[in-house]
Amino acid sequence: MTSLRFVAAFAVVLYHVSLFQNPFEAMRWVASLGYCGVSFFFVLSGFVLTWAHRPGDRVRDFYARRFARVWPLHAVMTLVVVVVFVVDARPQEWLDLALVLTLTQAWAPDGAMHYAYNGPSWTLSCEAFFYLMFPVLLVLATRWRRPGRTAAAVVTLLALGAAVVIAAAPVLAPRLGVTPTQFSGFLLYVLPAYRIGEFALGIVLALAIRGGWRPRFNPAGAGVVCVGAYVTITVVAAAAFDGDILRLPYGVVDLTMLLPLAALIAAAASADLGGRTGLLRSPRLVALGQASFALYLVHEVLLRLGARFDVDGTAALTARAAATVLVALVVARFAHLRVEAPLERVLRRRLTGGLPRAARTGLVAPMTSAGQPARRRGGTR
Repeated sequence: MTSLRFVAAFAVVLYHVSLFQNPFEAMRWVASLGYCGVSFFFVLSGFVLTWAHRPGDRVRDFYARRFARVWPLHAVMTLVVVVVFVVDARPQEWLDLALVLTLTQAWAPDGAMHYAYNGPSWTLSCEAFFYLMFPVLLVLATRWRRPGRTAAAVVTLLALGAAVVIAAAPVLAPRLGVTPTQFSGFLLYVLPAYRIGEFALGIVLALAIRGGWRPRFNPAGAGVVCVGAYVTITVVAAAAFDGDILRLPYGVVDLTMLLPLAALIAAAASADLGGRTGLLRSPRLVALGQASFALYLVHEVLLRLGARFDVDGTAALTARAAATVLVALVVARFAHLRVEAPLERVLRRRLTGGLPRAARTGLVAPMTSAGQPARRRGGTR
């Protein structure tokens, strides 16, 4: 499971490479839909938190653990961007900064606000809302005894919501002074109230596996389905929009990939419970997965800084992008070991007096975020 966090995070990194550095045209074909890694992490978050929950857990301790997990490295990276602004003599946007530090920026319709400072942190704003609602969602999901029907209902509601927004966008967006892309992008991609459906699906999935359900497919088979779905929607989008894949309406990619990604999580969890080994148990992949949250938070800043080095030609552009990604991996590993993990341990001890829940259950706590798609689907302004 931990290794898959890196795979999903790296898909987001590649998407941002295509957006901010674009070393070669084929990169857009390969990585333009990599932002669907966000859905993976939202489902995984609901799954792992549900799996780690035990009767008698105090809500106060749950919130304290989540704060210790998410906020410290987020605050450090926000400070880094503040310093970049100072060096560049750019004015600080104090309202934006307040929203970012309180993890409420994803509720702001203005893209300049919900992507302010370290752009990828908008997903942490979604996660903060998920955490707030988790005790209620868990009680509701536990009372509904048929996980299959509950999961189907969640997916159906997401699909209906997306259909309504996409259909209404051409009519309502001009009246609100925004483009249809901005209208659907906020409601279907950024807004926590919509994305919580993916988190809820993770809760239902965990309850099903805890209740004895096991998928009939292994992680390799589920992975093939995910790749197949990704390639299919890329080809269809390219054909439908004359090669401009990013014209695909918001919500379509996430809905298409949602069930394959959920299946992958279920298969990986089942394999973990069965003690089965394989590529996903590789120590190097596991180490990369442990640093995936840090990779997510550091990579966009580094990509933007790397783009300041002017180079010409495909070979030079590719070399610059590769070097930037390598630096991001190294910095992420350092940030995980020297910043993220120590600060989390200190805060957990002080706030709850205990170990991370994941350490007690054998499951690794999920990365809480992953990137954002384009047409400003990104970052440091």
